[in-house]
Amino acid sequence: MGAFVAAAQGGVPLVPVALRGTRRVLRGSSWFPRRGRIEVEIEPPLLPDGADWDAALRLRERARRDLLALCGEPDALA
Repeated sequence: MGAFVAAAQGGVPLVPVALRGTRRVLRGSSWFPRRGRIEVEIEPPLLPDGADWDAALRLRERARRDLLALCGEPDALA
């Protein structure tokens, strides 16, 4: 929550960055990365709509929604 609270309190945009392909390259069963392709996608900045805790939560949810749509992974919290 730190980045979301800081962005909300500071009134500054948060830039979501999605990584795709990391599960193939960084497998949970090994400390060593495998050769493979990782894609990075940078989304447009998200502006907070307030400076309080609720604004930070809303910002987090917007970023999470955007990143889930980009990363191609299932929603682990659903």
